[in-house]
Amino acid sequence: MNTIYTVGYGVAIKDGTPELTPQEFDMIVESSRPDILIDVRGGRGRALSGFGCRQIESRFPKIYQWRGASLGNRAGNTVTQAGLDRLVSDAQHKRILMFCACGMPYFSDGA
Repeated sequence: MNTIYTVGYGVAIKDGTPELTPQEFDMIVESSRPDILIDVRGGRGRALSGFGCRQIESRFPKIYQWRGASLGNRAGNTVTQAGLDRLVSDAQHKRILMFCACGMPYFSDGA
């Protein structure tokens, strides 16, 4: 089984800017060399400039897959057993990078 990697580009609470730029995000994707780039964001609608589904898909057309309906957080938790089964099956033979709009974890002490 291969490793499943995760990354979130995050939105800074103070000013609404992403923690990663689209260029930094692309460098992470390219350096991890995934067979599948899985978008687990709940919706395919609005996103920060450079992070829209169509924008990411146009930069990574051979590997991009939106799976937010079965692995995402649309209106709460939409993770399904079928979505998990497919992910585990893919991970048997493919290198996977999953991404969302989540940011770095913040702790109560601000670190």
